[in-house]
This record gives sequence, C-alpha cells and structure tokens, in this order.
Amino acid sequence: MRRFYILVISLALFSAGIWPVVASAAQPPQVVDAHAQDPITLQSVKMEGTVVSGDIVNHGNHSVRDVTVLIQHAFAWKNEFRPGKNDPSRAEFYTVTGEISAGGSKHFSMHLAEPLPTRTDGTFVTRAEIARYTQVGVATPGALSHCATRDGALAESGGLSPHCAGA
Repeated sequence: MRRFYILVISLALFSAGIWPVVASAAQPPQVVDAHAQDPITLQSVKMEGTVVSGDIVNHGNHSVRDVTVLIQHAFAWKNEFRPGKNDPSRAEFYTVTGEISAGGSKHFSMHLAEPLPTRTDGTFVTRAEIARYTQVGVATPGALSHCATRDGALAESGGLSPHCAGA
C-alpha cells in the first residue's frame, strides 16, 4: 500500500513539474502589444531633466484632437523584497490641444509638475502612453471618443477631463 502512495505522489509531482515545462517549450511564447492596433501612437519619447517630449502620430483615417498623454513614473526599489514605506511613484496627464490630421504627427513637450526626487534606494522608470483622444468627423457615437474604452481606470485616478466625463 505504501508503494501505491509513493507511486501516486511521484506521478503527481512528475506531471505537475515536468509536463507544464514541456508544454510551454513546445509552443513559442507570443508577445502581444495591447496597443498595437491603436491608430494613435507615441514615437521618439524622451525625458531630459524635467521635460518629457515626443511625437504623437496619427495612423488612422480620421483627424484627431485633444490627445491626452499619460506619463507614469514608477519607482523600482533596489530591494523589492523590502520596499520602503514611502513610494514616490506618480502619474501625470498632459493634453495636447489642436488637431492632428490623418497620417500626420505633432510634437509635444511638457514640463513635470515637480521634479522627480533624487533617491538612493531605487530608480524611476518613466513610461508614456496615449490615454484618450477625440476623433474628428466620425458620426458613430461609440467611435467619437477614445474616452469610452479607458473610463474605468481614468475615473479611479480622478483623471477624467470634463470632455470625457460628459461623453
């Protein structure tokens, strides 16, 4: 009877430990960019001192206006197992006013509300992404504004503009 239990436990450990590795090795991993299909993208984004700049590119078939860029400053602790109590991570929204025609681009440059603090217990990782925009000349109510797809996350952060709050 003891041999039976050892056999069952060995088979369970074998299947749990080896088969997932074999299955994952048999299929190549797929990396999917969640924003790959977005018609509005950011290019050449860089941060110099307290200025974040880059280009907004409209790959879509319609003009867009009031493009809002979300700038996230995530703090990566040197010791992730024992992070500090004061997490200096933060996010800022910057709206680029004006219209960007289909196939066109527009340069943006924003100054941070306040400089990132100098710390020795970690580093900042700054990321930029398109938060929302409004398409010009589109009659379908669902496609009028990109706000509808990201309202949940923006509402939680208090980042909804009056335009999106009324959409």
